[in-house]
Amino acid sequence: MNKRIASLILSLALVFCFTAPDFAFAYSGSITRNTVFNAQSISSENDEPEAEKAASVSVFSGDELLDDFDIEEDGNITYALRSAFDYCTNNLEDGKLLTVRIPEGVYSVNYALTISSNTVLDLTDNVVLVDASSNIFISQSGVEGYNGTHDFTVLGGRLTYIENDSSYNGCLVRLAHAKNIKFENTVFSNNKNSHHIELAACKDISFNGCTFENMQADISQTSGEALQIDILEENEHFKLMPEYDGTVNDGITVNNCIFRNLLRGVGTQSAYAGLYQKHIKITNCTFENIQATAISCMNYIDSTVSNNVITNCGEGIKYYLMMSDANLGKMYYIEDNCSINTNCNTVISGNNISVVKNAVMKSASPIYVFGNNITSEKGAAFKTGNYYVGNISITGNTINTPEYGIRIYDVKNSNISKNRINGVSAVNGTNGVYADEDCDSNRINENTIKGFENGINIKNKSDSNTVSRNVISNPAKNGIILQSGVKSNTVTSNTISSASSNGIFSNGSKSTVINSNTVSKSRGHGVCIMNSSEITKLASNKITESTENGIYTKASKLSSVSSNTVSKTKSSGVCIMNGSEITKLDSNKITDSAKNGIYCSSSKLASVSSNTISKSKSHGICIVGKCAVTKLNSNRISESSKNGVYMESGSKITDLKSNTISKSGTNGISTYGSIGNISSNTFTSNSWGIYFASGTKNSVYKNTYNSNKKGACYCDGKKGYKFSNLSAPSVSLSQKSRAATVKWKKASNATSYEIYRSTSKNGAYSKIKTVSSKTLSFKNTRLSKGKTYYYKVRAIRKINSTTLYSPYSSVKSIKIK
Repeated sequence: MNKRIASLILSLALVFCFTAPDFAFAYSGSITRNTVFNAQSISSENDEPEAEKAASVSVFSGDELLDDFDIEEDGNITYALRSAFDYCTNNLEDGKLLTVRIPEGVYSVNYALTISSNTVLDLTDNVVLVDASSNIFISQSGVEGYNGTHDFTVLGGRLTYIENDSSYNGCLVRLAHAKNIKFENTVFSNNKNSHHIELAACKDISFNGCTFENMQADISQTSGEALQIDILEENEHFKLMPEYDGTVNDGITVNNCIFRNLLRGVGTQSAYAGLYQKHIKITNCTFENIQATAISCMNYIDSTVSNNVITNCGEGIKYYLMMSDANLGKMYYIEDNCSINTNCNTVISGNNISVVKNAVMKSASPIYVFGNNITSEKGAAFKTGNYYVGNISITGNTINTPEYGIRIYDVKNSNISKNRINGVSAVNGTNGVYADEDCDSNRINENTIKGFENGINIKNKSDSNTVSRNVISNPAKNGIILQSGVKSNTVTSNTISSASSNGIFSNGSKSTVINSNTVSKSRGHGVCIMNSSEITKLASNKITESTENGIYTKASKLSSVSSNTVSKTKSSGVCIMNGSEITKLDSNKITDSAKNGIYCSSSKLASVSSNTISKSKSHGICIVGKCAVTKLNSNRISESSKNGVYMESGSKITDLKSNTISKSGTNGISTYGSIGNISSNTFTSNSWGIYFASGTKNSVYKNTYNSNKKGACYCDGKKGYKFSNLSAPSVSLSQKSRAATVKWKKASNATSYEIYRSTSKNGAYSKIKTVSSKTLSFKNTRLSKGKTYYYKVRAIRKINSTTLYSPYSSVKSIKIK
């Protein structure tokens, strides 16, 4: 034995001395090819040692030794282990397992060994196998389906490469067309630019309690998963292991394993279009210091990725059913077998993921889910159609990330819920949950999201999603944003706090419902609707302490803004800007606005009704520009620092009635525009009840005025007029010769009277005459004999451009004789 070998034996003996029996796989890898510690002492019955001899690989049936095969003195176990596997193969019996046991030591394997079926390989006695060629173990080749090697188990041990030897690339284990293979508590280490283990066309393969560690790899040269769940493709994948029949992996289980100091952890980077790996389970594993992706799931269905701990990795979990457009040329296909899956039936749950930015990955991404609609324009060689991700459940994950949170592309009918997503620092362009490119009918519910530019971002034809019961805090821009080109999304019952811009932002979305959300302390608007958005319903939201407006809309359509509660805004409670159209703004409660309760500029509101507005620091309702409000009815406005209702020149209201306006700092209503009907309002403890600016055209009917400091109404002009209600005339009737004479008593301040007639008391009345204030009667001739006529009269007063109407007189009737 030369000095180098002797020195190596001594150093390895010391290693095992300090690690056994615990054997925490502290093997340093400091060996060269064909130089392996292997010596054992064999004791006789009287405990006197015999001469040292080479160890052997033994084959057992239960505890019965069947045969053994000597290991070469230099530690080369290749021939002995091949002989043991051949023995197992030649003595194969259904239902019978043979055990191949290797004694403690470090051994080299000089070429790939084909494993045998119905075999247990026992490496538990601190065994290290060193790959000194290209592979340690391979499965039977030249078979189809899952008809190759089966029922093979490895217990314990370490499979490794010669550390720092870069003369070749390879895999420790390569299995294809195999089934029911198990690895228990085995360590795989020290790969370079390849994979520790590679699987293709396998069924029911399990790894339990295994460790995959240490890899020298360049992402430009290899995909680099330590455990690769691969495909069979004769030009690129699994060369020399036919048949290349497109058989997929089915039933790969990776449980309670450790992956550390690797390029990638476990998964798949390649696929046949329309063929799907099935029943893949990656659970309870630990991933540490993975430069790229911890778990890569390409074309997986009916699978589970749950309860893994992913720390200090570039990407956490990547799940995708199709390549990106730029990489479609890398997609393999078998045209006859290509189908489009619509039900992934896959769960990603309970994972604890912490990602970091590094030199390998362009962006830190904890969970990334990707589908792709392959149209003929994209030039793919395989079947066109939408390869979307359908029915995936992303639930209960805990995420810490400096960039993205959960990203989904072309995902449908899926559930993203109860995840805790923490943006370590707010970065431009990042989102807690990001739904892009045709993400439809998903449920984004009950997530807790902190940080990011936007908490949740819905964009690019992502329709009919429900965003509900999420708790979002401290986004650098928006809590929830719905972009142009999305429609029919529902945003309901979310809690959003301390957004640096808007709590909820519709940036051109259509047919959107925003309902029952709680938004607080936004440094922009609580809810912002812009850029031709169309909101079906904006209702029952609670918005407080916005730095700008509680609800802000510009150049958009809103069918209903109802039952919202807005308080303590630093601008207006509801702000409706140029080009906006609201069908109904009703039943909102607005308090403590630093400016106006409701502010409307150059917009169209069909109805503003039944709102309660109090303690606005400017106006209760402020209407400026050419703003057309059809109805302003039944609102309760109190304690405005300025006017209860303020209307600027050019604004118009068709109907203003049944409002209660009290304790305004100036007037109940100040109008510089026009109002078609002012009636049945109650004005209490204002300065003027109503102030009409010079030149305004208004029609005033009976209102109630209580304790207004200056008076009921004031109409400004060349001459100003104070006025209140005009009394109804007192009417009497007489008839003679088919004529009825209507008489009334003078109404104080009337400038004219209008006489109305009907042929039934409660029927439609027509105005039949207007007379001047000097006329107190009217003779109605040519009436029909025997017919009864009904009359009523009202007084009118013209004041500058304002018309004051009295109530109608009581109805009088007369029958023509």
